[in-house]
Amino acid sequence: MKEETSIIKGKCKNKNTFDDSSNNAIRERIKLIVDVGCQNKCRVTDDTPLVKLTDHSNAVNNYDCSCSKNREVLTKADENLRLLLRISSVRLQTYLQNLAHLTNAEINLIVQRRKWNLYDEIRRNFRQFLTQPSFADSIEELFHKILNQLFMSTDLIPKRIEVDMEQAVQNFFVQIMPSTFLCMTGGSCLSVTQSYANCIQKNSISWKIFYGDGPNKMAISLRQDILKYRIIEKSIDKLYRFVLESESVNESCVASYASIVHCGQYCIQKYSAIDIPGYCRDKCRSVIAGCLGQNAIDWDSFIIILRKLSIDFDKGFSALDRSIIDAISHALEYNAPTIAKTVLRKCGAVNVSKAAIKIESTVLKKPNIERKAASMIQEVGENSISISK
Repeated sequence: MKEETSIIKGKCKNKNTFDDSSNNAIRERIKLIVDVGCQNKCRVTDDTPLVKLTDHSNAVNNYDCSCSKNREVLTKADENLRLLLRISSVRLQTYLQNLAHLTNAEINLIVQRRKWNLYDEIRRNFRQFLTQPSFADSIEELFHKILNQLFMSTDLIPKRIEVDMEQAVQNFFVQIMPSTFLCMTGGSCLSVTQSYANCIQKNSISWKIFYGDGPNKMAISLRQDILKYRIIEKSIDKLYRFVLESESVNESCVASYASIVHCGQYCIQKYSAIDIPGYCRDKCRSVIAGCLGQNAIDWDSFIIILRKLSIDFDKGFSALDRSIIDAISHALEYNAPTIAKTVLRKCGAVNVSKAAIKIESTVLKKPNIERKAASMIQEVGENSISISK
């Protein structure tokens, strides 16, 4: 579509200068740049006749005004445009940095909250398990691996997350098998020698089946939740990089900006006899939109991803504590006799320890999740980050 800008009754009217489908954040950023660097210079009175910018260009060309190729003008335009882009990006960078820190902090709190819930469920259902030091150690190790997967700086590889979580879940249930056997009577747990406990754990790899399909479902759920939060983190990082990259401008962009913003004044000074109007800010807006074109498309894609993933942001790992409780319950209710026979066959009669049983007292403070990250992510998509206004 041919672009036409006209000056009518003191108003600049422009057709096809900005695509309404562009993301609001980029649109508002262009608005900020235009407000600062594209002052409206249409010299118009009520009796001004219709004047087109195409007529302006023809008049300039007739007098051989090669402004857009003038090195001094281009240098001035380059410096001016880079400064405007830098000014418009500073607040975006600050906002995205704050969002990244808040998101990571809330993800960590969500994980800590799930661990608190798990200990609370253990105290309610299997309090005797906490007399086994290795049981609490196994819980801490599992959650350490979850946090490590969430915040590792390596590339996001879904298959690697899947394999690592399957291994972490298997190790967890192997490690708690001695506690499951020693505490399955429902009363006080048996106290055995360390060598006997080691024998149970050594043979526990093939005994994961006693916990039912809970461990497999748990591994799948962990992988999905970790992947979701990792994608959120990576998307915020991508948006931040887009902002940094948008500060760079190419020669074509500088030339277009110079021809609109600087060349009218340059030619008026060179050919003072020509009464040429300045430019309309809508034309300048079109140039800025062109400079940020691909950046706007990439930005929009990651905004869509973020908004979708931020739904139920604080619901991650919600099934973790229940999965572990259900798996232990399954082993005790349905497989207790089989577990006892299998242990006796592999490790012999129970070798009771004379050491006193130590009651573990694991005290955790219930984490308070503020739930600000999800609202900030929605603000990025819906309100254009509200920093360009």
